[in-house]
Amino acid sequence: MNQGKFIFSQIMGLVSHKVFNASVKRYKGDYKSKHFSCWKQFLCIAFGQLTHIESLSDTILCLHANAGKLYHLGIWQASAKSTLSNANESRDNRIFSEIAMILIKEAKSLYLNESNLEVELKKNVFAIDATVIEVCLSACSWAKDNLNFSGISSTPSENKSGVICDQIIRLNGYYTVKDFPVRMRRIKFYNAENDRQFIFLSNNFELKASEIAQLYKHRWKIELFFKWIKPHLKIQSFRGRSENAVKTQIWIAIEVYVLVAIAKKKFQLK
Repeated sequence: MNQGKFIFSQIMGLVSHKVFNASVKRYKGDYKSKHFSCWKQFLCIAFGQLTHIESLSDTILCLHANAGKLYHLGIWQASAKSTLSNANESRDNRIFSEIAMILIKEAKSLYLNESNLEVELKKNVFAIDATVIEVCLSACSWAKDNLNFSGISSTPSENKSGVICDQIIRLNGYYTVKDFPVRMRRIKFYNAENDRQFIFLSNNFELKASEIAQLYKHRWKIELFFKWIKPHLKIQSFRGRSENAVKTQIWIAIEVYVLVAIAKKKFQLK
């Protein structure tokens, strides 16, 4: 790691100014702004995230207390709390969501070989929780009678992998035939760890039945992600009341976390 710059400056330096400015220009983030740019807004919020400061007031207070170092941090000078608050409320949060997605893509490429997903995928796969189906059934009681199906063909099961049956089916209900006339795949899977059986419905006919079961297993990580957000993104309280301000804070928090992950790889930190 470069010893001639503050760690904060080195981490923030991993963000491409060209890409950042392009996003700012796209959403007119710096329109009529003379002194407090979107970049300075980003640095101020990121500073609060990395120092675990919980409010805008404390963030501004800390910046003023370190006024002599702000030039080297790229912030130049501390602004008023109202300036930062107004920026969070008024500037389009999509500026920061775009940057976050670009950083996530970069981080994924750096950590590609560390993925513990057992299935190799070349395309996006969407695993939908059964809760969605149950909610739909509770809202539309008539749909329960349309969950009947008829088997078209069956593939020999992979007993060693826990697959009990792998069928190609067609739904029989009056409305389902109209709305979803194509074939589906029905996989019954036994999980030895929990001594439970699961039934998966899929429109993917390319992957093995055991691979589809593994994908649904990894879907649980989505639930874990939401539990992970609060302690890792250090969002103890929201620093704005509007939807835009809240989204801006969350996206910048994600960016900071991903930047640290990228820095770990690029600076070869353990």
